[in-house]
Amino acid sequence: MFNISRRTKSLGRLAVTASVLGAVTLGGVSTAFANGVVTWTNAKTGSCLKSDDSDGSYDVYTGVCGSSVSGTYLDSYWYDQQQSNSAWLERAGGSSGPCLDAGRQWSGYGTVWVDGCAGDNGNLNQDWLEINTGSGWLLHNWMSGYVLDGGNGPGANGLFRSQNVFVNTQYSGDSWQLWH
Repeated sequence: MFNISRRTKSLGRLAVTASVLGAVTLGGVSTAFANGVVTWTNAKTGSCLKSDDSDGSYDVYTGVCGSSVSGTYLDSYWYDQQQSNSAWLERAGGSSGPCLDAGRQWSGYGTVWVDGCAGDNGNLNQDWLEINTGSGWLLHNWMSGYVLDGGNGPGANGLFRSQNVFVNTQYSGDSWQLWH
């Protein structure tokens, strides 16, 4: 009921995505085009991208899809809201939830959290390009150029609060960086 099929998305931002991500072939690129509720599932683990503010920390992590916590937000649901620059806000839990935010580089990586949304292009760290690689969706941060990674990276080693979700400066093409 809450899922929107990503396979039906159009080639609306082909020129932008081709210039941003040269490693993706033009024949396999399509992009998202409709505001609405989505669930992001990591291609490698099958776990959902989640947020939890129950302790005021605004954590982002992966976990069992569809489960909820005592926090304010439905933790595995995100609301895609298109921006005038063709990027997307990823709002945790619904159209009024906080936005997925990224930054704070450390040795090729960055941390991810949710924070109050700045609105249409108000904080480019909250703007994400959704690029269909043919094998899944790559979430590419507009400002930093980093890609969302659900792998065993710096967070798992205690470098970031978010344990298994971070942004990576390199698109490696592996399934840790792809989402469905």
